[in-house]
Parts: sequence; structure tokens; C-alpha cells
Amino acid sequence: MPWSRSPSPSGPAHVEVRWTLALRACDLGAWLTPRERNRVAGLRRAVDADAFASSRVLVRAVVGDWAGVAPGHVVLTSRCPVCGSDQHGRPTAGFTGSPAGAETGAPPRVGWTRSGPVVAVAVAPADLVAALGVDVERMGSVGADVDSVALTSGERAAVAAVGDIAQALDARTRYWVLKEAVLKAAGVGLTVDPRGLELSPMTATPTVLSAPPGIETGRWRLGTYRLEGDDLSAPHLAGVAVDAGRGIKVVVSVTRAGLRGGALRRPAKAGEEATPGIAMR
Repeated sequence: MPWSRSPSPSGPAHVEVRWTLALRACDLGAWLTPRERNRVAGLRRAVDADAFASSRVLVRAVVGDWAGVAPGHVVLTSRCPVCGSDQHGRPTAGFTGSPAGAETGAPPRVGWTRSGPVVAVAVAPADLVAALGVDVERMGSVGADVDSVALTSGERAAVAAVGDIAQALDARTRYWVLKEAVLKAAGVGLTVDPRGLELSPMTATPTVLSAPPGIETGRWRLGTYRLEGDDLSAPHLAGVAVDAGRGIKVVVSVTRAGLRGGALRRPAKAGEEATPGIAMR
């Protein structure tokens, strides 16, 4: 059975977030499409090539695990609703042909992101979740320079009210990853001004207060999750945005994944345990 499909049409909607440290792109070529290999070859920095290749391999492995099919049967596409480009925009997953073992029904909603050496993938049942977005940033990496370009006056006031420098950096990081997650889920990303999206203060459960045209405010469930590991130079923060119907309970689990070749490794190593499912309000 797919591990994230909800047993009831009324929920809860189980969102799975899997993250890992990027592997070397040169070791992943066999699990990339020719177009993806060309994209890797065009990236100048090794860290970018590694993260790009690892994110594509991880999302195929996670979606394949969700559906009970081989990762090679998973097809990834993107389409920007603004410019029509297939190089960015809201990602989607599908299956080639009718792979053995695949259950009927729509593929899951997907989102993926990368920041430095960290790559993350989110999946959720398409029958309960209309859109899904995820973003990751290193803790403390979002400084005051983003205030004027990404935060509304109300959000800037909320950050200023925190007082403590470290807590202010934390609040900025939370604002940034959640804004990115919502805008990615909506399919527009940073093609729109992030100041058009206003979130509630980070001292409470975050909610969408106002949004650009086309993004409904009342349906979003938002959450942030700390990613840590002995082999991670600094903690990272994952922001997850879920567009689910009113009354649908959303439960998020975050797991550090292991990759063996192009598939998920089992059993998990020490340190790869899932967090308990956390309900979004």
C-alpha cells in the first residue's frame, strides 16, 4: 500500500517530507534523464550540480515508494504559469505507461527544494491536497537585507518586536521559507513580489493574512521543521505549505532519507528516524 495515501476522503491528509544531503552528481547519472544530465553539465558549481541531480533522484525515489513502482517509471515535469517555461514552475509527477504494481488513482502532489548540500522532497495525496510547496534554508542565513524586498511592513514590525538578534534571524528565516513554499505551491515562485504575501507573526501558528490575486488565503496550512545532523555544518529549516480544503486535517512527518542508487535505502540508518506526525492547524 502507498505509505502516504489517506484512507478516507475526509482526511487526514498525510504529508511526507524526506530530506538528505546531496550525493555527487557524477554518481547519479544513471538515474537522470538525458535532459537532466545536460542540465547538470551546464552548472558551473559542483554544489549546484550535486544538489540538482540529488533532488531529481530523491523525488523519483520518494514518489516511486509512494506508488509502489520503480523510480524509473516516475516522470517529472514543471510548467511556469507566467512565462510558460518548463525549466521552472510548479512541479508535477506522473508515471510512464502502466507500471506493474502501480495502483489506480492520481499521482501525489509533489514539491522539492535544495539549499546548499540539503535537498528535500514533499509528497501528499492529490485527492485531499490541491497544492504543495516546500523550501529549505540554512538557519540564520536570511539577514536584514531581505526586509525591504520580501517582508511587508507588518512582518518587519513583527521581526523588530522580537528584540533578540538570534530570534530575529530565526523569524526572518521562517518568513522566507514559508513565503517561498506558498509561492512555489501556487506555481508562481518569485515571479511575483513576495511582499504581496503577508503572513502572521512567527510567534504563533503561521497563517496567510493576505495574498496576491489567485491565491486564496483561507485554505493554507503552514509549518516549519528543523533539520539537523552531525554531518550537517549548520541546522536548516524546512517550510511546508499545504493547500487543503477547509475541515481537512493535515499531518506532516519529516524524515531524513537514505539513497542507495536511485531508490530509498531501507532500513534507515541511525539518525534517519521520522519525526512524529505533527498536525497543522
